[in-house]
Amino acid sequence: PPPPPPPPCDFGGRWAPLSLPGGGAMAALDAAVGGFVEGERAAARRADGAMAALMAAVETEARALWPGASVAAFGSRATELASGASDLDLVVVGVPELDQFAGASPDSQLRLLAELAPRLAAIPGVASAALQKSSVPVVAVVADAPAADADAPAADAAAPAPAAARLRVDVSLQTAQHSGLVAAEHVRCLHACLPALAPIVVVLKALLNRHHLKSAFTGGLSSYALTVMVARFLLHHQAFFAWPGAD
Repeated sequence: PPPPPPPPCDFGGRWAPLSLPGGGAMAALDAAVGGFVEGERAAARRADGAMAALMAAVETEARALWPGASVAAFGSRATELASGASDLDLVVVGVPELDQFAGASPDSQLRLLAELAPRLAAIPGVASAALQKSSVPVVAVVADAPAADADAPAADAAAPAPAAARLRVDVSLQTAQHSGLVAAEHVRCLHACLPALAPIVVVLKALLNRHHLKSAFTGGLSSYALTVMVARFLLHHQAFFAWPGAD
């Protein structure tokens, strides 16, 4: 059975239900949100080719350092929740030294990433490749996006103008504590069951990004945390839930 509805907020005994705008206003809001979300998705798609090429280059350098290693994507760009400002999250799988130990310390990961960082910095088009110390250490790569193809179809006039031509990629190492790939699979399952999840998350990510609150590294809210919060709200309200394949 569905969970019971939450109790109404109590503001010193004064409470009244929130009245929604009229149907015309709601339809206009729905159209505006839909147009904004499609514009953000179009902006994200414009970077797909360059991101894929950069991912292939990162994998080449990782394999040169650790034969047998591979690179996998997780995060927003792997779960169809990317906006125009979304970076690419990559994890290097199959690093021999990390496979031997269930609990790889951040220091050991930093040492291995320090070996990888100069190789990533040498990739053509990469402007910087800096180590970031955190609970999950990463190499933060910033690269110049290639110029737009003159033969490519013109962008939709309603789509937002592209931001600064920079690609941002965070590269981490797979360990027993790394949950990126598992989290991505979880988000894909939520995405399939909750049709409203993607547009709400894209709008809220843009709002957080505008106020510089989207990066967990600098004290903001991560995309995964935001997605889980929105999914919890939608799951609580059964009208937003849909089993995949159901009529």
